[in-house]
Amino acid sequence: MPNYKTDQFVTHPLERVFAFFCDPKNLLLVTPPSLQARIESERLILPSNSTTAGIRCAGPGSTFTLTLNALPYVPVRVKWMARIVQWEQNRFFCDTQVNGRIFRHWYHCHRFRAEQRPSGLGTLISDDVDFDTGKGALVNAVVAASIKQNFAYRRRAVQEYFSRLPA
Repeated sequence: MPNYKTDQFVTHPLERVFAFFCDPKNLLLVTPPSLQARIESERLILPSNSTTAGIRCAGPGSTFTLTLNALPYVPVRVKWMARIVQWEQNRFFCDTQVNGRIFRHWYHCHRFRAEQRPSGLGTLISDDVDFDTGKGALVNAVVAASIKQNFAYRRRAVQEYFSRLPA
């Protein structure tokens, strides 16, 4: 099964970085504008036994439905419903596609770890995506290239977002 992994370090506290990523609306800030992503519906289940009070955070069982242009600049919208299936505060959360036409299988884990570097204390953000379109190796390769592009955009957007905040 195809897999994509990437890491990014930001010089901001773990709790702040995790809070940003666990709010589904922030997905729109880090998605390439060419995909014209929209959250059509969401059912947030706030995590129990957490310190996320007052923060919008998708805990285990939360679902949200996105629509987006499957191909940049092609005005054919596809629907994608995702569910948070695993969640541990300030450590990780994983989402899976519940319904959608793009992937036969999608499992994405977002991991967060406080780390000291020469640039200072910050957070290592790691993403691990297992996916399969069910349409063969060639289509998977094209989709893998698109995922890589989307994460490159996300890397820049995350860096820009956090660069505007005081460390």
